[in-house]
Amino acid sequence: MRQGSSTKRPYRHQLPGPARLPLGEADGGLRNSLPIRWAAWVHRATSSNSRSGAFTEFPIPTPNSEPMGVSVLSSAVWFTEFQGNKLGKITLTLDGNFAALTETPIPTSNSGPVSVSFIGTDVWFTETIANKIGLLRSDGFIEFPVPTQNSGLSGIYSNYYEGIAWFTESRGNKIGFVTEDGRFTEYAVPTPASEPFGITAGQVNGQVVFTERTGNAVSRFQGDALVVLAARDLGGWTTEFDIANVEAQKTFILGSFTFPEITVCGVCPPQLLLPLGPHGSAKATASQVTLGSLRSVFFRSLVDGILPNVHARLVNSAAPRGSIEAPSIRLSTLAAMDPSILVFPGAVRQAGAHSNLLITEVSTLSYLRFINTSLQVLVEAFSDTGELVGSASFGVVGDSGSIYLVDILGRLGVAELPLGQLRVTKTGGGGIMWGYLLTAKSDGTFAVSLGATP
Repeated sequence: MRQGSSTKRPYRHQLPGPARLPLGEADGGLRNSLPIRWAAWVHRATSSNSRSGAFTEFPIPTPNSEPMGVSVLSSAVWFTEFQGNKLGKITLTLDGNFAALTETPIPTSNSGPVSVSFIGTDVWFTETIANKIGLLRSDGFIEFPVPTQNSGLSGIYSNYYEGIAWFTESRGNKIGFVTEDGRFTEYAVPTPASEPFGITAGQVNGQVVFTERTGNAVSRFQGDALVVLAARDLGGWTTEFDIANVEAQKTFILGSFTFPEITVCGVCPPQLLLPLGPHGSAKATASQVTLGSLRSVFFRSLVDGILPNVHARLVNSAAPRGSIEAPSIRLSTLAAMDPSILVFPGAVRQAGAHSNLLITEVSTLSYLRFINTSLQVLVEAFSDTGELVGSASFGVVGDSGSIYLVDILGRLGVAELPLGQLRVTKTGGGGIMWGYLLTAKSDGTFAVSLGATP
């Protein structure tokens, strides 16, 4: 079990009023009186904007079962029975009519099932009294004891793509996730005794969102990743990656140009899902993880929050010996810096040598960031004596979220500069600004400089 790290303190949205107790989440954890009720709202347009609705009640066979959590997807409704110690399933016809109600006993007696979340054939649920996360599949139950004792398991949300389930620990004051093979990662909530309860993920800006019952807040959490600015067929250049699993156990490495990963209209953008054995290694290229010519790429582990080690370099088939190192940085470090100004040393323009500027908007807040981005920057050039010798404003063109300026000093009207610096000021855009200065030297080699020291 790992104690994970996040990019920063979770974003907290304080609720008005001194004593409000946020409890529920999008996918379960809501206490219902008997019998279980499923409401189908029927909207009608009226001058008073009123609503009418019809309730359908499904009596539960087990008396006093105390149904609690509920999860709905397509033609099925799963729910938990706290006192009945069962999982229940209501199957509906395509037109929403009742087809069947079945109950499945949980193997651990008096487990106290509270919340439930399912997608596909996997049904995840919390066992509050037994302090376990349960998983029901077509071949039976699996139960995973939670590392934190008496954690007060509450909400749960399953992520089909990653094969994990996020959960909350109201007494442990933590959130965490568990994998299909029982590996746990837990994150302590910064607010003491906040009693995290409901949880969901992937729908609100792509982040994990949870409620703090006594903290009186709704918070969102972002995990960590490695960030590399990667090129794909950019003037003949592309980025290659050497990837190493730093753990003594199997893991899955994910590379993607969005973080978290997204699916739009059922289409997955290029993503690298790489199984690596204990201390295993592999290679990858930018074409496997990104669209367009220049983007920020994120690498992380799907398993327990431990980041891989990634070495990136730009290569050109026309100059195989002239590779360029592409530095990586932890998203948590970059988020903590959140630079509004980047200063790049070593800018030159003279015979046989020039500097190219690569700037990107590293964004984890906009769920569809690669469709609509708005990075705007002011670029200023200074001589070695501090004299301003040129300036201009630039913005993102297209949907890449990045700006690539070849011979940037020439673009600024600087005829020659043996030694200087570039100052890049962010003037618009909602993400985190980052980038490199790539200088082609007269001897055919390249130098890379960062705009800030991590």
